[in-house]
Amino acid sequence: MNFFLFSILAHRSRRPSLSLRNLFFFFRISLSRVPIPQRPPPPALKPEQNTQGLGLELARQLVLGGGGSGRFDAVIATCRDPSSATALAALAAEAEAAKSSSSSASPLPRLTILPLDVTRATTIDAAAAALQSSHGRLDLLINASGILHGEAADPESGVSERFMPETALARITPAALAACFAVNAAGPILVARAFVPLLIAGGKAEEAKAKEAGQAPASSLPSVLASISARVGSVSDNATGGWYSYRASKTALNQLNKTLSVELARKRAPVSAILLHPGTCDTDLSKPFQRNVPEGKLFSRERGAKQLLEIVGRATREDSGKFFAWDGQEVPW
Repeated sequence: MNFFLFSILAHRSRRPSLSLRNLFFFFRISLSRVPIPQRPPPPALKPEQNTQGLGLELARQLVLGGGGSGRFDAVIATCRDPSSATALAALAAEAEAAKSSSSSASPLPRLTILPLDVTRATTIDAAAAALQSSHGRLDLLINASGILHGEAADPESGVSERFMPETALARITPAALAACFAVNAAGPILVARAFVPLLIAGGKAEEAKAKEAGQAPASSLPSVLASISARVGSVSDNATGGWYSYRASKTALNQLNKTLSVELARKRAPVSAILLHPGTCDTDLSKPFQRNVPEGKLFSRERGAKQLLEIVGRATREDSGKFFAWDGQEVPW
């Protein structure tokens, strides 16, 4: 059976007005390795509610099929407040209706929604423990957490303020820096810390299947940890400046993921840790900046999700530590 976990790490929005706080985990427990189709609010972060982002479309394609992703037997979605995740609830109902009309023999719901807040390690650890108990392994985890603009509390005063990407040094605030680093960098690596053991278990299970089939264990596909980054996080590609907090937090995410990939390789863990740049998709996160997007480079959510799923689906051990753009090309550090 195939399992995918999609997580909206902020009940207010899995991509708050700028805040893309989502987390996806894809669990695959199967006799045959299906191609893997293919991302926490900082303290007091209050992104607006938005359930129409790229993350929801990724979950939809994985649960119901579409975009060449195929359909999976079960999807687990996490968010800060499942009771307010109306779009996910609607998708879950649609998934169950589709399941009842199919020949699926899985006793598990096709889409399950669990609580998880990536800015609170206890909730991350609790989700990992629950999945260890229910599944025992993990084959794909997509860290889709991110914030670009929104509302956050000043770390010292506690006063809430709105922020946008900074266009000048004088516009940098402690609140924006804290929010961006908590959501875009700290959250994803804390999630990795909790779930990598499950990813390793998933990769080893695939190696065992390959060995039973008379193949070399290393010939099996690895589990995949995919974190959604952004091209603006590239140091060598920075020719325009600006966006201090967001840009630096994505650079931090890139370094954390690269460091993780080195450790995984040293331990010979069957896990590929990659980074993804989705391009500009038509979501609330990018809406304030869409007028500057070149013609033909503003992707629909459907196309954006499909492109990411295709990259994750062909990830290999040799790709671990690499940074891929939506078109499959490597992004320079």
